[in-house]
Amino acid sequence: MRGMAPPADTEGLTVKLLCNHFLTAKRDQMEAGDLSPRSWADYRRTCEKLVEHFGGGRLVAHLTPDDFAGLRRSLAKTRGAYGLGSEIHEVRV
Repeated sequence: MRGMAPPADTEGLTVKLLCNHFLTAKRDQMEAGDLSPRSWADYRRTCEKLVEHFGGGRLVAHLTPDDFAGLRRSLAKTRGAYGLGSEIHEVRV
């Protein structure tokens, strides 16, 4: 199939599924008293932004450095230096 894009992978870890697993683990930490409710809420907002930006069905294995550069540019439009740094930290977690 020369000149045509290969079919999209339909199996694997998606951004939405990764975020759900992450938030479940963080909720368990919160319920154990190891994480504050505010931190959990911050992580949840960050995950919502990731799903919105990349798409929930996007495979994590297909994310590239350019994708994260685009996310940073998007976040920088609405965040100051401190807020952007905090958001980047949460994405890295």
